[in-house]
Amino acid sequence: KGRPASIDPNEVKALKEQGMGASQIAKELKIGRASVYRALSE
Repeated sequence: KGRPASIDPNEVKALKEQGMGASQIAKELKIGRASVYRALSE
């Protein structure tokens, strides 16, 4: 049930490893900062 995932947690983690901050990742992927933190915790 529910909506299909619209963000790829692997992509978020890859950007984080490149040294980007959460706000920067959120802007890059056009998602909310909370979504970034949620993806990183998975």
